[in-house]
Amino acid sequence: MSYSDNNITVFGTCGLNIVSITPTKIAATVKQTLGKVMAKHSIPGRSALDIRLELRGIMYGTASETKDEQRAKLISLQNGTKHHYSDGEHIASMAIENDGLVFDDAGEKVHNHYTYSISLIQWEGE
Repeated sequence: MSYSDNNITVFGTCGLNIVSITPTKIAATVKQTLGKVMAKHSIPGRSALDIRLELRGIMYGTASETKDEQRAKLISLQNGTKHHYSDGEHIASMAIENDGLVFDDAGEKVHNHYTYSISLIQWEGE
């Protein structure tokens, strides 16, 4: 599934400019926060499924936030807890997978935007 650059997705307090979304269904796990890390526990015989979303996006900044402020806000959401997610098709509580947020920075090169990938996992219940 691909989205145009005009599609804004909301994750926590961040509006994300998404280029592509790849959903997959995986075996469900029980999740808990340990410090700022998400721990996932498998339960044998459980037939439930979680949705994992692989997102690719671009940050340009807006009139009210610079691209660096947007980047810092998104990084702060990689804290081992769930946040509200909505892209028009998927609406769920999601969390950033451990090490699931990667910015495609190229060394010391100056950018007018940031490209990134983010891996989210569905997190229902407490």
